[in-house]
Amino acid sequence: MAFAGSVTTGVLPTRRVLFSPSGDILVFLYTNGIVKTWNIVTSAPEWTTSLDHRECFDICFSPDGRFVAVRSPEKLFLLDAKSGSVLRQTSLGGPDSAGLAWSPNGIIATGEPDGRILFFAAEDLGPVGHLEHGFCPQGILALEFSPDGDWLISGGKGEGNVAISVVPAGVLADRAFTRATPYQRGSILDFAFRPNMHQVASASADGTIIVFHLDNGSIVTQLEGHTSAVVHVAFSFDGRLLVSRAHDGTVIVWSTESWEVVLRFHHFPPHTPNPVFSPRAHLLVLPTSTGIGVELISLDVDVLLHRPSTQQTLHTMTAKVVLLGEGGAGKSCLALRLAQDQYLEQPPTHAMRF
Repeated sequence: MAFAGSVTTGVLPTRRVLFSPSGDILVFLYTNGIVKTWNIVTSAPEWTTSLDHRECFDICFSPDGRFVAVRSPEKLFLLDAKSGSVLRQTSLGGPDSAGLAWSPNGIIATGEPDGRILFFAAEDLGPVGHLEHGFCPQGILALEFSPDGDWLISGGKGEGNVAISVVPAGVLADRAFTRATPYQRGSILDFAFRPNMHQVASASADGTIIVFHLDNGSIVTQLEGHTSAVVHVAFSFDGRLLVSRAHDGTVIVWSTESWEVVLRFHHFPPHTPNPVFSPRAHLLVLPTSTGIGVELISLDVDVLLHRPSTQQTLHTMTAKVVLLGEGGAGKSCLALRLAQDQYLEQPPTHAMRF
């Protein structure tokens, strides 16, 4: 683990931070509706946008990185990712709503306080339907599309029901088939899909994390290391690590091979952004101890997992061999081939190739 840099976000608390899909840009969402971006490559800010000083609380990129969606309890905004200009906006349900997700099939989903999930066309924010599966009647708190857009996972207040909706390509999400499983005993607060695997991590107010198979719903593991509600989970880009954060500010990094704790950070200040992984490298973003800004931590995963390096090491050497003897003794027939580690006899010729 090595310190890789820091970004000062100003005197106001940052509610959310996330990477662009390319991993080059960090986006910061403030509680007063200000959105700022920071270029990781140039170590410089890019643009700042104010969304009418609304109480914004969630943000996500389009899968291609061209647009950013931001939501408050009453509004959904669509921003240009290059300039920060507000392209469109539309009205939402109101207070106590949560959840924001962007499908690769061009659908933006938002959770509502009555348990519905609203769907909007990403191109113009026009409404295209809703899903009312009935498993979270007290309100949706967490939403996540699978990377291929064929699944929508949702959860919310209540008994810990995780609703798994099948959304085949070309079928409107309001006609999705949904099943639900009560994996946990408290409200569901966040989800994360494990890259390249049909597995999902579910964070709950009961302090546990459940990892389950998407296809059949079977449990892979239950993680218990937090002492308060788990509010956030995220996988590294290669799925080898899982990071979680609890309401008390504790951050834990888990190995997904052994499901053991490999790192633990204690008591980050409240109202600071959740930890996030870069989508392209083993780079973890954590809030600073003061809550003003974030730190970039480079992780050596092989060291964390106590494994030999996965990178091959090539050892090379050179040698000079001088053979002494009378003529005709066969000196020119000797060849020590270091590259192939072979000893070969050659016919008596001059200027042999070694």
